[in-house]
Amino acid sequence: MLYPEEHRVHWGGAAYLAEGTSPDGYPVFFSLLNGSFLDQNQEGWIADGYSSNLMLYGISFDSIQVGAKALSIEGALNTEGTISAVEFNGLLHYPAAIGFPCEEEPLGTIGIRTEAGFWLDLEFDIKEDWSMSGDCDGCGVASHKGEDIGEICIDTSSLVDWEERPWSTY
Repeated sequence: MLYPEEHRVHWGGAAYLAEGTSPDGYPVFFSLLNGSFLDQNQEGWIADGYSSNLMLYGISFDSIQVGAKALSIEGALNTEGTISAVEFNGLLHYPAAIGFPCEEEPLGTIGIRTEAGFWLDLEFDIKEDWSMSGDCDGCGVASHKGEDIGEICIDTSSLVDWEERPWSTY
């Protein structure tokens, strides 16, 4: 849409934000941002335009153990700087309180596109059956086109370091 004042607006996609209770009685949270969004009459990220396909699902197990939270991330988003895009493939982070083997690492993989356009795949040591294939150290093996190129370590604490909701208050 082009307004008479010469600013463009484009909202193409879907944005969802929901919260509820799981069948087991735990608070659950869901967020989806899928599509492209632009409003040149606003400030911040939407004025420059934004495109993503990102789904977040959070759950709080606080009744089991204080601070026991889980987060799932699926999808991709564009970024700026030395990393130009990040893709999350089945990324899950659970607390040890429910039997997860390592709170330092997530289950799943992260794809990282460098500003030069190369894709790196980052795979962690936790397998789908929750077994460990390496050390619980927050590091995963980075590869390019199937060839291992080294380790990349991340800090997963921000994934589960939330109080009431896994994202900003709405």
